Amino acid sequence: MGVFGAGITAGAAAYLINRLLLNFLGPPVLVLLVPVWEEAAKTLAAHFWQAGLVETHLLFGLCEACSDLRQGGRGRVAALLSLLGHGLFGTATYLALSLTGSLLSGLAAGTFLHSGWNGLIVGLWGRNRRG
Repeated sequence: MGVFGAGITAGAAAYLINRLLLNFLGPPVLVLLVPVWEEAAKTLAAHFWQAGLVETHLLFGLCEACSDLRQGGRGRVAALLSLLGHGLFGTATYLALSLTGSLLSGLAAGTFLHSGWNGLIVGLWGRNRRG
């Protein structure tokens, strides 16, 4: 129950907050704020629910993938990238936490990787949309 509770809690909270951030601040939040918020939501939810860190990140990625599939078009690719990406961020968070014993270090590692990933994806998506 812990992984399910953590993943669903983080996924629902991120969905709501991300929509608000995007509506009020626009696309730059995808690289600047969303990674910070999502990594904190997933990692702290896993900690609170005493759930596996990587598993929580993967379930979160599955929630995001389901949302991506509803978009049509490139939704399948986006869904696969969501699942793989969040698994990668969870692994980075887990490794940094394991190596340092610091939750903050784990969050920093996952957030740094997530921000770079989002920057790459937003850049590629924007370039492909322009031509």
